Amino acid sequence: MFAAAAQARVDWHVLFRSTDDGAGGRWATYRRAVKFFWRFALRKAGVQICRVSLHRLKLEHGAHYPIEVSLRPLRPYLCDGLSVSDRAACVVSHFSWLHATLRSDTCRALWQRQCLLFPLASETCTDVSLVLRQSASQSREGELSFDLLFQGQRLVSTNFSIVGARAAGIAGEERSVALIAGFQGVRGTEALMRELGTQLHRLRPSSLLLCALQGVCAGWDLPAPVTVAQQSHVSAGYARRRNIQLDYDRVWTEAGAARLGSRHWQLPETPGIRPDSEVASKHRAQHRRRNATKLAFFEACREAASAMKRNSVASAATIG
Repeated sequence: MFAAAAQARVDWHVLFRSTDDGAGGRWATYRRAVKFFWRFALRKAGVQICRVSLHRLKLEHGAHYPIEVSLRPLRPYLCDGLSVSDRAACVVSHFSWLHATLRSDTCRALWQRQCLLFPLASETCTDVSLVLRQSASQSREGELSFDLLFQGQRLVSTNFSIVGARAAGIAGEERSVALIAGFQGVRGTEALMRELGTQLHRLRPSSLLLCALQGVCAGWDLPAPVTVAQQSHVSAGYARRRNIQLDYDRVWTEAGAARLGSRHWQLPETPGIRPDSEVASKHRAQHRRRNATKLAFFEACREAASAMKRNSVASAATIG
């Protein structure tokens, strides 16, 4: 352990030079360096915890994660209000769970920044695909990204990490849980969104992605996913918070989530299915097709996610 700590110890200026691109010239870089120094000076312990943990994973599994991952404790991460120690614990929990639970080839594909394609058997959505990948190194909304693509174009994505239940607002539990901290569409894809919505019998692509993620959690034997409330978004404390145009609380409510304290929501374990009695008779056929599509995506993702676990014999396909 002490040897790993010694190997993981790096001076702040080495970390800064490894992660800063020098944009804006000399003075802009200098200002960023000053900010980085003070953040690092005040939160060095959290960074060291992350670096030791990632170094251990490198020695045990050969995993190589971007240096930015170990710097997550320096700034708000996953949810506004997490302490430095909580941020470090979330990073350690996620990657420890990943390598302890999933197959080695799955973990290797993720840290090598490959995309894991989830096989879908839906006859009505032949151009739809779901992809799991490692999030961008600068992302502070989760270490994994789950994308819904239509005709090869990404339409909507969600970012999440596997953290301890306490960090996700669930008191008194020791289990890990998926914490969804980011959810966004892609600009310029409105026409494709409308076309896909028509194929999905007026089912929103965003709703379909959440159904798929519920299936992933079920396949990984995780409890119902927890989501971050609008007021607790990781960017809520910044001036640019007014640029967050998506109403997170509305998305979670429409997906059937229940409030979990003041900072979180919790989705159902399975997609919410309205009974036919609550739907006008002239819309019931379409309603049944929508429900069938949601359940088909849930089951396909549950099976694919279960195949990623260490005790399985199959895995999701890998694409470049």
